[in-house]
Amino acid sequence: MDFIMNGVVEVFLNTLGKPGDENYNVQKSNVIATGFSNGGFMSSLLGLLSADDRPSWLVGIIPMGGYQYDVELYDGSSKPHPLPMMSHHGGRDSVVYPNGCCASTNNSGSNCYFDIGIKQKTCTSVQSAFEMWSHINGCSSTVFDEDIVNDRRVKKVVKDQEPIFTCWKGIDCIEPTNFCLWNNEGHAWG
Repeated sequence: MDFIMNGVVEVFLNTLGKPGDENYNVQKSNVIATGFSNGGFMSSLLGLLSADDRPSWLVGIIPMGGYQYDVELYDGSSKPHPLPMMSHHGGRDSVVYPNGCCASTNNSGSNCYFDIGIKQKTCTSVQSAFEMWSHINGCSSTVFDEDIVNDRRVKKVVKDQEPIFTCWKGIDCIEPTNFCLWNNEGHAWG
């Protein structure tokens, strides 16, 4: 994990530059990290950095089709500050499984499509990652998002009477905490 924490993240942040630099038209108070697949992994990883390591300009994350599987990265001893978070994932993703990526049963690599070095014995589902974020963000609980279900604009978004997506939200959170599972989507959406 040291390489990821001290290598990839550092290269990413140095390549991005510092918001407010004259080379970038970026306002420090408006930077939200988002990404798909490995980009989703990176955005959630940025959010999980400790308060000392997380960029001060990062005001939210939206990981899609990828997420930080290693909940042991967040162990409670160096708790990240709360951060607005909304995650999206395909319910039929065959690359980054909704039930999680972990070491294969014979420890020869990952059970997911690509072996990206995941050696955990237990899989962390995208729902478990959302629950971890609800803890980080101080939510009292998480619930199925009835507001979305009852929204008349969303009621039109059904296919064969099944909702295209299912969402959950954190209750009484310090920061907004949301997760939507796009039920029939794989790793490539659309």
